[in-house]
Amino acid sequence: MFVFLPSIPGLSKRVDDIRALAGRVDTARHHGVPNGCVLEFDLRTVPPETTGFDPLAIITGGGRPMALRDAVAAIHRAAEDPRVAGLIARVQLAASPPAAVQELREAIAAFSAVKPSLAWAETYPGTLSYYLASAFGEVWMQSSGSVGLIGFASNATFLRDALDKAGIEAEIVARGEYKSAANLFTEDGFTDAHREAVTRMLESLQEQVWQAVAESRKIDRDALDALADRAPLLRDDAVESGLVDRIGFRDEAYARIAELIGVEDISDEDAPPRLYLARYAGAARSRLAPPAPPIPTPPRWAGGMPCRSCATASGNTPSRRDG
Repeated sequence: MFVFLPSIPGLSKRVDDIRALAGRVDTARHHGVPNGCVLEFDLRTVPPETTGFDPLAIITGGGRPMALRDAVAAIHRAAEDPRVAGLIARVQLAASPPAAVQELREAIAAFSAVKPSLAWAETYPGTLSYYLASAFGEVWMQSSGSVGLIGFASNATFLRDALDKAGIEAEIVARGEYKSAANLFTEDGFTDAHREAVTRMLESLQEQVWQAVAESRKIDRDALDALADRAPLLRDDAVESGLVDRIGFRDEAYARIAELIGVEDISDEDAPPRLYLARYAGAARSRLAPPAPPIPTPPRWAGGMPCRSCATASGNTPSRRDG
């Protein structure tokens, strides 16, 4: 419709205004989510598992950060939402908890199975960063970047020598040789059991990561081990090995995601609308999942002891007290 407007006298300067108005009407009609939009996700850090009250964020207008649970729920919903056409993310993680990255990756992989998705980065600094990016349909990297698929390592702090110098002797009771929390105060290095536990944990983590990357990128496990031995991999090696699909910059990646969702004539005016995942999660939060119910607690007497009759009614067996 808009291609005919410039030929109408007096309306040539109003085309942009009319286009913007039509976009706002369409967004309002779809409950704050424009139809055919591409979700954007900044993954330089993993969303926190919990969020709290931050008065500074209120003052600066930053708002409450999106929690990991909300991000995962929003991605799963977007996979089934006809208003969402694709997902693009900058994936350049710093050090992050593996469990949170794994949970986020599973949601992105589920989205990528049904809709176009693209990950881009200046560089992939570590193994978990690339592990997360490999869940996307296409993986892009800038020409100056590298893929740091180097595996995992761990370190530990031991305070035994410092405590000895201060004349402090730690007395801690531990049950079992693999209970290593007390080693921080009682040892000056890894015990055999502690080293075995940490080594097995790292081996298990790498095995899961290698398996997921090999499946998503269609690379043999033995070949992946060989690539890891040569890492970090520069752009030519990364593309030839199949770890990276294309070398390009941010604007080229955004043009590519528009192409993947079916936009043929890509321009600033005809580019698909983009929406940050946090905005999408906020617009759809009431439909993402019901709020978690509160944990019921039995009423208590004034002295702090639980009410026997109420505890029995709730299904708990009251404890027997003498006297």
